[in-house]
Amino acid sequence: KLPIRSTDADNDSIELELVVKGFPNPEIYGFELVTFSQENGESQGQLIWRTDCKAYDFSDVQVFEVGVYAEDLDVCERESPTVVWYTMEVLLPDNTNPIINAGVQDSVAILLGEKLAFDVNATDADMDELNLGLRVKGSDLETTGMKFEEVNGFGAVESRFEWEAICEVLDIEEGTTYELQFYSEDKDYCQETNRDNKTVKVNVGIPDNAKPEFARPEADTVIAINELFELDITAFDFDVDDSVSIAFFNPARLPRSEVIEFTSATGLGEVTSTFRWMPECELLDLGETSAFFEIPFIAFDNNCPVPRQETMSLRVEVRETREQFNQFKPPNVFTPNGDG
Repeated sequence: KLPIRSTDADNDSIELELVVKGFPNPEIYGFELVTFSQENGESQGQLIWRTDCKAYDFSDVQVFEVGVYAEDLDVCERESPTVVWYTMEVLLPDNTNPIINAGVQDSVAILLGEKLAFDVNATDADMDELNLGLRVKGSDLETTGMKFEEVNGFGAVESRFEWEAICEVLDIEEGTTYELQFYSEDKDYCQETNRDNKTVKVNVGIPDNAKPEFARPEADTVIAINELFELDITAFDFDVDDSVSIAFFNPARLPRSEVIEFTSATGLGEVTSTFRWMPECELLDLGETSAFFEIPFIAFDNNCPVPRQETMSLRVEVRETREQFNQFKPPNVFTPNGDG
């Protein structure tokens, strides 16, 4: 509280007015000017400043330029105010910032598909109420699959970060860095903003992916005309956790046979399916006793983000054997002139 007294030699009435530079509403910061008496030639009052930081927010400004204007009310109503300026400062109680610690280095590298987990805590030496939360720069917890529960407490809080970098969730095809921004803010008596931030960069790399391989026959395969041929086709993947599938590759290139079958199949790390074919005589041109055909197969894995594939052509010789030729018996033919 500051007493205010103003006098006028002409014994004019005096009005007092409160002004705070930069703030048109001084009352929001606890300022008030009370006039006790207003007699000819003299006015008395009191400048009151309430500095309870619970009631008034001084977190952004603590120093004020405060002026008291005195204006006499003369007969001619000429403005001739005088002003007294005061520099007034509110001293807030000391308050420490919270401190965040994470159980991991500021930069860490993992591979796509791996898991990352560590504890994060925040402490406040004043034992103020504080929180602890997480933001992901350029993304959010839900879309990345990260788990971190925001917590509140007094003096110390802790929460656990957990993440499995699942390829299908992240939808990335190259190495990507995720910036984890942990934050903590205390709630002190005077509502002063005191916070701490800690950034952890997680570099997610793309693991190598081995392409599937076929168990290839050692030599060309020979098939006899009109005999059913069966052969197991096997493909495997050195990344044993990958799913590998096999099928015909470009079925339009297959020979025109009624019986030519290969059921598409899928297995974990390895897969086998049976190729069945009964070639007909029509596959051989007139006068030919054999012909070569390429039967194409494809193997592909489900690796994320970049699946790989391999193709194989089974080289097959379709052959009409002498035994088959000798077994051929043409039908009897009878003619009218007996030369059949």
